[in-house]
Amino acid sequence: MERLSLRTIRYLLAALVLLVMFAGCGGGGGGSSSSQLPDTGIFTPNYISSLNGLFHWDHLPLRIHFSLPGNWNTLYASNPDLQVDAGNEWNQPGLQALVSTVGSGADVEVTFVSQSSLGGNTQGITRYTYDASTSQMATASIKVALDDGSGHNLAANDIQSVIAHEIGHALGIGGHSPNSSDLLYPSLVFGAIRYPSQLDFNTIMTAYSGYFGRSVPPTRSITTPDMRTAEIE
Repeated sequence: MERLSLRTIRYLLAALVLLVMFAGCGGGGGGSSSSQLPDTGIFTPNYISSLNGLFHWDHLPLRIHFSLPGNWNTLYASNPDLQVDAGNEWNQPGLQALVSTVGSGADVEVTFVSQSSLGGNTQGITRYTYDASTSQMATASIKVALDDGSGHNLAANDIQSVIAHEIGHALGIGGHSPNSSDLLYPSLVFGAIRYPSQLDFNTIMTAYSGYFGRSVPPTRSITTPDMRTAEIE
């Protein structure tokens, strides 16, 4: 048996940390990517170094349509517009809006399903396609569980938090934050509405730096797209 060098051991430990970090929300996995990352020093602090990829759409705001179940107003009579509130969590006053809710012509479709259809401990999942050579998003869809898998419907605060978390992925955050205070932390603590932190905003604003008064890092010319599909919880 060959003896491992100290450098090799360090590489293996670093790889193990990355594998644990991207285990996913509630035990699920994140989508992998080989896309180039933008200049991570544009908006700091952020957690871009912890991500598999940071993506962007070719426009803002991201247009989202919610396909609500027929009993939505009964389930969430206290706040039947909570899904709109979840999208608006990403819109900072006085800055370019990141998200808008639309009835048609959406970039992202959000549907609501039973938790058993998602499996494990998963409460939400985002599926997206992107060009790995340019980090540009092409399509995205979100599924959100209405129940906790034990026959209980999610409370309004909790489902709003799940929706807002998944919208963060649909905007382009291809991974999770290692900080428990961030909305894109892989596990959401239920009971109170979770909002994007400044690190969440700095991370996504870096992807759309041209919309926030900062120069866009130069990108190389690509003649053949490298389209890929991923899922992340």
